[in-house]
Amino acid sequence: MKTDPQFLRLLIGKVLKDDMISQYGSIVLPRDKVLDEDDIRRAMKHPVLYQSKRDDPDPFNYHKTVNEATVQLQEIFRYARHHNRIPLDEVQRKFCPMVREISANPTLNKLLQALQAKDDYTIRHSVAVSILSTLIATWLGVNDSDLASITLAATLHDIGKMRVSDDILNKPGRLTQEEYAEMQKHTIYGYQMLKETVGASHRQALVALQHHERMDGTGYPLHLSADQISLFARIVSIADVFHAMSSKRIYHDELPLYQVLDELQSGMFGKFDAEIGNMFLVRMMETLVGDDVILTDGRIGTILLIHRHDPVRPLLQMENDYVDLSTQYHLKIASVI
Repeated sequence: MKTDPQFLRLLIGKVLKDDMISQYGSIVLPRDKVLDEDDIRRAMKHPVLYQSKRDDPDPFNYHKTVNEATVQLQEIFRYARHHNRIPLDEVQRKFCPMVREISANPTLNKLLQALQAKDDYTIRHSVAVSILSTLIATWLGVNDSDLASITLAATLHDIGKMRVSDDILNKPGRLTQEEYAEMQKHTIYGYQMLKETVGASHRQALVALQHHERMDGTGYPLHLSADQISLFARIVSIADVFHAMSSKRIYHDELPLYQVLDELQSGMFGKFDAEIGNMFLVRMMETLVGDDVILTDGRIGTILLIHRHDPVRPLLQMENDYVDLSTQYHLKIASVI
């Protein structure tokens, strides 16, 4: 396949996800290289180029570690329900280090598979939100102290559900209006529990209270908006919604990753912090680079590049050319193969 010079110039300033290989099998440009004009000129000298994903050893067992973290948090939540208080020392000593270990090894596609809710949704959801929030905070470059604080806050964002009756929490169907009103109170219950917990900060308590608030004021329980919502809560709210949409629930099946990201971007405007949300979408979409997709017109292409200004409409490599979905709005990705 011939290399399109105009396409290559679009790559200046981008970071290569994988090695760029010549037709003779040599590495023209290595992965993780930030492309400049010299790199583009070097690439244009080769008539055939493709990206080759290296088979890196990945000894980290996400499923095992996430399952162990889920068991650990289940014990912590069970204690909180029976004793009406949070064993904060247990969370900090036993659970949070597991989250840091998982977050330090972010092979995202494998991690996302391990985070699928298979058992007690409330528990595994809290594990997932803790890990995802820690990753988001890391990507945002927060300091180590704030990173540790948000890990704990995200872990306990739903702790207030331990004061909601099991009949409502585990009801196999949609909640009545009265039941839903009671369920919404988990935000207030969680805030109260954390305020009563020695060692928990006000910022952490606010996450329990505010993680269902929305930037346009349509959330609950206080209908806060924009800067009234803490940074920690804005981070956790995105992780919370993403995992909820990704998971199988009583009232909906789990959705494929691309569909979740597409719907999240469509519904994000005005609801979530735009900067945090866009950064999250870019990072998640990057896990699909190299995957084949079917377009709405039936053609098949490969995801090549994620646009930061429009993450869910990437640049695709087709059989004989390229399709930039960010400029062709009559086309969409129908499914990822």
